[in-house]
Amino acid sequence: MKRYWIAGINFCFVFFCLHALSFAQAKQMPDFSFLDTESDIFTNKDIPPNTALLLVYFRTDCDECRHSAQLIKYNASQYPLMIWMVSPNDLENLGTFEYMTGLTTLKNVQVLQDHKDQMHRLFSFMALPFVVLFDKKGKEIKTYDYLPDAKTITKDLR
Repeated sequence: MKRYWIAGINFCFVFFCLHALSFAQAKQMPDFSFLDTESDIFTNKDIPPNTALLLVYFRTDCDECRHSAQLIKYNASQYPLMIWMVSPNDLENLGTFEYMTGLTTLKNVQVLQDHKDQMHRLFSFMALPFVVLFDKKGKEIKTYDYLPDAKTITKDLR
């Protein structure tokens, strides 16, 4: 009986260590390829060196997503990173959305099309907007099912 008890403790210890190790290893940013509203390709190489990235997956027909775009418009300069707003919508629709929401003039915001459906293959999410934060080294820090404010992002990047 004692032998089974010890084996059970060893199994629990190994399981706990492997589980903790999986959380300790942050996921690296996958290689992305999106199109901007002018049909130019954007990849990870287009993120300036030593710059964090907030990846916001949205749809133009989503009310919460449109609200998030308005928040980005008015607060973009407060975010200490690049913001890529990625959508499966067609380029014409995205161009109209970008113009109507006033995102075209923001230096740290890019509206992009997920023309290869990469987001659904790479991430598990059920709600929109879906937001992923990557640090300056390309490590995934956190995911959100809402647009976090700049203060939260700054805190999470520490």
